[in-house]
Amino acid sequence: MKTPSKFGLLMLALFSTAAAAHGTHAASAQTQMLNTAPATNEEIAAAQTLIDKHFALWNSNDMSKYRQAYDAIYAKNFLMADYSGLARTYDDVVALIQKVQAAHPGFHFTPKPVAINHGLGRVTWGYGPADNPTLITGEDIFTIEDGKITSLRVFLNK
Repeated sequence: MKTPSKFGLLMLALFSTAAAAHGTHAASAQTQMLNTAPATNEEIAAAQTLIDKHFALWNSNDMSKYRQAYDAIYAKNFLMADYSGLARTYDDVVALIQKVQAAHPGFHFTPKPVAINHGLGRVTWGYGPADNPTLITGEDIFTIEDGKITSLRVFLNK
């Protein structure tokens, strides 16, 4: 068997250290997100109120109210993953809202009640015109921290 060179040993040590550091960080982040307690009625109600505000923003055409609504709904470190990409800032989210509204004039979101499972939330929704409000359906998976949505992943069903 060939003995590794000093360079090979150095690279192995660096990769091992980086992997260990990454694993520790990832495990720490995962532990922070995991909530082991079932949701209380108050937490479910607060999540529903927040999600209702989220969909009201997405249904609104009044851009003069976007900034205030955005700040009340989303955390500073907010991340939204949609099929078209990631939205991390106010400008990203507004651009996405405008893109969706322009592609589907007259459509509105109609959310169902939220479900919370150990710190992770889900809401299913319909999207369509008044005469066919579930033309498109999907669900959002979200997290809430300190009363604001910190992450939201969008899934389309049809």
